[in-house]
Amino acid sequence: IRLSLVGSEMCIRDRAALRAAGVAARWLEADEVRGLEPGIQEETPLAGAVLLPEDEVGNCRQFALALRAEAQRLGVNFLFNRRVVSIEPREGRTAWSLRLASGEELTTEHLVLCNGAAAPRLLQPLRIALDARPLHGYTWSAALREPLHAPRHAMVTDAARQASISRMGHRILSLYTLTLPTSD
Repeated sequence: IRLSLVGSEMCIRDRAALRAAGVAARWLEADEVRGLEPGIQEETPLAGAVLLPEDEVGNCRQFALALRAEAQRLGVNFLFNRRVVSIEPREGRTAWSLRLASGEELTTEHLVLCNGAAAPRLLQPLRIALDARPLHGYTWSAALREPLHAPRHAMVTDAARQASISRMGHRILSLYTLTLPTSD
């Protein structure tokens, strides 16, 4: 379950977009929100929230580590901290040649590109369009010592501030995101 704390004008636009995408969403008045999340103080200005009852939260770091371990078990070789300067198809696109900044050249049958916002530059010569933009996130987590004021639902999000707090078992995860403009 996710509660998105929003102003009423944001809610009308966002709920319409969610409805068009087939996402279950319900508007809650401020008193209903505080009933679901008593940790939201009475003094906190609140127009209401959008309840997304089917939304879930996952531990991305834990998922990535488990995925890496399984891939390695299946024989995948990971190469970290190497700057790729170009990618070229080989043998009719059944293999790939990677040129590294060190001058080294590697050939592989399969390639997973994990270089974020720099990916479009590498893929452009291959005529592969990718819309990737930098997104900076700041997170912290802490052990939950007193569950009384902790979120009861999977996530509480303040969309206007791009901040959220999630309860993950006996831990709290707080996240703030910042989208930077691109220099296209």
